[in-house]
Amino acid sequence: MWLSALSSMSEKDFQKTFEDWVRRHINVRECCKFVKKKDNKDDPICKCGNKRSAHIQRTVELEGGSKWEQSSCTTLIENNSFGKINFTDTKRQQIMSGVDTTTQPHYMRIAVDNGHKDTIKKLERLLTEFWKLNEPDLLLSVTGGAKSFNVSHDICGSFQQGLLSAAKSTNAWLITGGQNC
Repeated sequence: MWLSALSSMSEKDFQKTFEDWVRRHINVRECCKFVKKKDNKDDPICKCGNKRSAHIQRTVELEGGSKWEQSSCTTLIENNSFGKINFTDTKRQQIMSGVDTTTQPHYMRIAVDNGHKDTIKKLERLLTEFWKLNEPDLLLSVTGGAKSFNVSHDICGSFQQGLLSAAKSTNAWLITGGQNC
C-alpha cells in the first residue's frame, strides 16, 4: 500500500520518500567494537575485516587479543547502503552484455538478521513494486568462501558470466554476500 501511494508523486519526492522508508525499515549491521587484526601502517584492520577508517564514529577500541563476535561487536543502524549500480569498467560492461541495460541495476545491503517475517514481506514488495522485478522462478544465492576465494581474473570473469547466464535463463533473482572475486 505504501508503494502504491508513491506512484502519484514526482520522481524527486518519490525517491526521497522511498529513501526515508528504507532507512527506517531495513537495517544494516556495523562493527562498533574495533579489535585490531593486523597492522597496516596507514589504517589498521579490524577482525570484522574492515579498516579502522570504515568503522562508525562511536566505535569502541578493544585489545587485539579480544574475541570478535558479530552478536556483541556489531550494532543495527539505519540503512545507508542502497542505490543503483553504475558499471564503469569495460570488463563489467562486457559481462553485462545481453542484460537489459535500459535501467540501472539496484543494490541494497541488509543485516543478516533482518529475517523477520514482516521484514521479508517488505523486501519482497520493495523488489516487485518499487524495483519492478517480476517474481522469480528461482533464487540463486552465492555465499561463503570469501576469505579464501582467490581466483584469477579470467576464471572470475567466466564464473560471473556463467552465473548471469544461469540467472537470465531461469528468471532468477541473484542474491550475494556482495563479494568481488
